[in-house]
Amino acid sequence: SDPSILRFLVASGDDVTSKVLRDDLMTLLIAGHETSAAVLTWTFYLLAQNPKVAAKMRAEIDAAMPDGPRALTTDDISNKLRYTTRVIYESMRLYPQPPVLLRRSIEEDMVDGYKVRSEADVFISVWNIHRSEEHWGKDVLDFNPDRFGPLEDPHPNEVNTGYRLVAFGAGKRKCLGDMFALYENVVTLSMLQRAFDFELVNPDEPVGMETGATIHTKGGLNMRVRRRKDSSGGNGTVTSDDDLLNQMKMGKWESVSEMGAKASEDSSGASATPTAAAAPAAAANAN
Repeated sequence: SDPSILRFLVASGDDVTSKVLRDDLMTLLIAGHETSAAVLTWTFYLLAQNPKVAAKMRAEIDAAMPDGPRALTTDDISNKLRYTTRVIYESMRLYPQPPVLLRRSIEEDMVDGYKVRSEADVFISVWNIHRSEEHWGKDVLDFNPDRFGPLEDPHPNEVNTGYRLVAFGAGKRKCLGDMFALYENVVTLSMLQRAFDFELVNPDEPVGMETGATIHTKGGLNMRVRRRKDSSGGNGTVTSDDDLLNQMKMGKWESVSEMGAKASEDSSGASATPTAAAAPAAAANAN
């Protein structure tokens, strides 16, 4: 049988029109794929520009996976990869995906002295909120995962930051897949950083930016990828597949599951799949 999401939408029993199917699929493609790809792209860029942050994160990842890449659990993410999780949040603060939220008023209202008519489209600039000195201080443009407080504190969200951080929106219509997205990003980042070293091909060249539903780098993000010497805990390289680095042109691996199985199989001889499934691998282009 066909396991596709489209099939389940059609078989739901509702009178599904072509427009509804189109809108649902656009939501899945943009909200469930493009956003995570963009988050990882900018995270790898920021880490390449901030080696101290990268080293601190790498130390945490190595401690969590001392014997090389392996299947990660939600417990690993919650307790052993807390700084790595903050790295993802800080990346989403500086490069929110999407940069603008759209809401439609269902009735006339007055907001801070401004009249909002019924059925009006209201745009909320997450980009401006996340880059406001008033909210984040003079170092607002610095990539600093420690700004969210001690690692023992709860992970940052819209409530405990006083709505300064709204990477996943807020309220009743907050992103339904926020934790899934967070987990897939942390797992992807951790697995790749445990197995490979990354550096920008042209570190002195500015990375252009294009804005649409998400914030893109112009022309992708070219990175030089090298297999880490200690990537399998001193028991050899992560993989014997000479083509693996060529596959690191992001988009070749279709999911965290596939990536984790490949890395773990090559490292230990047994296939293992992370608990966080299906994430787009979209962080860098290997040269």
